[in-house]
Amino acid sequence: MANLIDELLELSDPEVDKKIIRSFQIKDHLCPLIFDMGSNEAYVMKKEIVDRLLEITDNFIDFAGVDFFIHDVILTGSLANYNWSEYSDVDLHILVDMDELNEGDKTNSSILNDIVKEFFDSKKGLWNEQNDIKIKGFDVEIYVQDIDE
Repeated sequence: MANLIDELLELSDPEVDKKIIRSFQIKDHLCPLIFDMGSNEAYVMKKEIVDRLLEITDNFIDFAGVDFFIHDVILTGSLANYNWSEYSDVDLHILVDMDELNEGDKTNSSILNDIVKEFFDSKKGLWNEQNDIKIKGFDVEIYVQDIDE
């Protein structure tokens, strides 16, 4: 582990790191590539972005290979906030009910939830390795999240 940390530190460029950190300063607007100003002076996600996020979600569900109900799909992170930057990614959270996936089995629900979470994390990792998905130049990062999380 120490060798990996040493390698990463050697690859690190302090000036680049400072530039990246400075880029996440608060702005007075949401990312114009993702959001438009609506008629009531509130930001609205562009339809093409919504459609693409839903398409990515559907593709991931098919890839996961199990049937489950999605309670919500959420864009979160810096791109959903005023601290977005060119280094942001699309944090796409898919909300599921882990207890529902365990068919309501409460006796070992924490163990089953851990197994289901590990399954989704593994699928997410494999998905990211096999797919280089971007929206408007931003990498898409999928996360399956329990509705109680």
